[in-house]
Amino acid sequence: MFGCLLSTNIIHLPLENEKTVLDLKHKIDSSDIFTLLDVRDAAQISICKIESALSLPLRQILHAPALAAKTLRRISPVAPIFVVCRRGLDSRIATTELLKLGFPNVYDVAGGLDAWRRHVDPYFPDY
Repeated sequence: MFGCLLSTNIIHLPLENEKTVLDLKHKIDSSDIFTLLDVRDAAQISICKIESALSLPLRQILHAPALAAKTLRRISPVAPIFVVCRRGLDSRIATTELLKLGFPNVYDVAGGLDAWRRHVDPYFPDY
């Protein structure tokens, strides 16, 4: 939703804060502690989600910081946070916002769940 309003040229995210879906798959398969944060809205999450994902809609991060803070308190400020959305733009916005809030190890999963379906799990639902 918000991704339609902003160009990727406007959102400057350092390359070190971007990961691929293969990086995410490796992290899920490892025993490493990390958070997978899905920033899609509840309707989209009801269609499909990666099992271990914690839901925090981008809308809350941007417009209801008090609600977002409740969820963010459950996230370790030092453990890596991988942020995912449908196609990768909303997660890029959320990653930028989380970096501003002081979370140092936040990573946008480039291409989002569409890339996950293409490169990791061809049976993952497409919508």
